[in-house]
Amino acid sequence: MHPAPPAPPDRHATGEFHFHAYDYAAPAPAPFTVSDPVAGAGNLRFYSLVQDLRALRALGEANGVPNIAEASIGRTAGDRDIRMLSLGNAGNDPAAPALMITGGIHAREWIAAEFTYLLAEYLVRHYSDNPVGDYQRALKQLIDSRRIYILPMLNPDGNHTTVFGGLRDWRKNWRKLPGTNDDWVAELTSANPPAINAPLANLAVALNVTYDAPVYNAGKAPAQWEHCATNPHRTGVDLNRNYPTAAWGHAISRLEDGEWKLRGGNASSDTYFGTRGGLEAETRAVQNWLTVVAQAFPGGITAMIDYHSYAQMILYPTEAWDRGEVGDDYKALGKALQELVHTQGQRDYGLGPPRKVIGYDGLGSIVDYAAQQYQARAFTIELDPPHLTPDGFELPENQIEAVFEKNIRGALALLAGPRRGAKGQKALIKQAARQFLDWDVYGRGDRLPT
Repeated sequence: MHPAPPAPPDRHATGEFHFHAYDYAAPAPAPFTVSDPVAGAGNLRFYSLVQDLRALRALGEANGVPNIAEASIGRTAGDRDIRMLSLGNAGNDPAAPALMITGGIHAREWIAAEFTYLLAEYLVRHYSDNPVGDYQRALKQLIDSRRIYILPMLNPDGNHTTVFGGLRDWRKNWRKLPGTNDDWVAELTSANPPAINAPLANLAVALNVTYDAPVYNAGKAPAQWEHCATNPHRTGVDLNRNYPTAAWGHAISRLEDGEWKLRGGNASSDTYFGTRGGLEAETRAVQNWLTVVAQAFPGGITAMIDYHSYAQMILYPTEAWDRGEVGDDYKALGKALQELVHTQGQRDYGLGPPRKVIGYDGLGSIVDYAAQQYQARAFTIELDPPHLTPDGFELPENQIEAVFEKNIRGALALLAGPRRGAKGQKALIKQAARQFLDWDVYGRGDRLPT
């Protein structure tokens, strides 16, 4: 007889919520226990994502969660695994909705990885073959009827750098970039730099949007790509600008000091998009994984949320919005999320495309890739704190619980939505969201409503 698997702590109080690092620094404590204080990260203590996802799989097996699995979808530039927990679809129906939840693509956004992990824990710990009460029955029905993929940390190397490397504000991955002009030219030659005359141009003119891209001169790395003097780490690509979408490598030009300037074309920039869409190891791993999911579920990827921080915003993908691909059903899901995601008694999460509600665009993002390649209803959710909060990326540990409580209903509603192609999509989306409106989640930590 196998021993009972370890159980997560009862997260009923603020003191039970801590951030996850990719893995412990040695020596490694047991799953669901926190590390010693980490001096370089504000003396905080961290759970290990690697250890806890494995323990969740064991707990899920003990609870009878259908098809629960924990695995790597690929390796990072620094040779770390990108871990995934998948579960659900008790009948192994290829027509079942396939949903994906991701977080932690930007290293410094610890709360994004944390909420995504806590969602996985919530689903696993409250699943039962013999559910008690309406709320547990609703979770069982949701999990049994769809396949759910959860990837809490898409940028493990970057996360490790922010926790243990002394660079708390690091955003990008941790790949060493070319160090000389000749190396840059070699990488650019073997890559596929963005073209100014890309098909996007006609759309941009029609929408009165100014896109730009670097100009390449044969034999010389152009100024936009030079980094040696301006990037002391000579490292890093923004993984959420590196997906090979229609507009990858372009950026909204901004008028700064009387000049139009490209966002994301400089290797020292936090939004540096790389020398080729899909070049980064982490980006390729996600692309390959999405291909596998799409082959297993011919109905495609129904919907996704990619969690970020900060700003309290629910965002449609830039490119999908500009191309007119966010239809009425898609908008209905966005409105449902806004109705469910907020502080108690206060509608404080905005909704719309990034340019409208947050003031900038994100091209080549994971949500645009999912929307373009798989027609997923894909959203970015920028978690707390509010927009323009000083040090907003450094959300205090004692606010994790509140962020979880105000976002859990929205995540469940997205997971409960109908598969694409079902009749009466708008009505089904509203029905799926409505069942969570009366869930009393505030002040309960990770407990089910009563």
